[in-house]
Amino acid sequence: SADEILAQVVLARKVCRVLDVYEVDGVVFMGMGEPADNADNVVTAARRLTDNEQFGMAKNKVTISTVGPTPESFAVLGRAPA
Repeated sequence: SADEILAQVVLARKVCRVLDVYEVDGVVFMGMGEPADNADNVVTAARRLTDNEQFGMAKNKVTISTVGPTPESFAVLGRAPA
């Protein structure tokens, strides 16, 4: 779900604060599963990550990497912030 995706970002940011290392300021969707297979949740998470009222990440810091298994999945992912 989008909430599970965002929970990973929240946890990563907390770990970075505790360890006093660089803040998480970007996200790449890839590798642990095909983003296009979960397109609606990926788009929702990307929108929330780039919403200034929520995570406030720059749009150019959120990347969705996919081979897009279907043309429909590309259409759904096209709704993500650019």
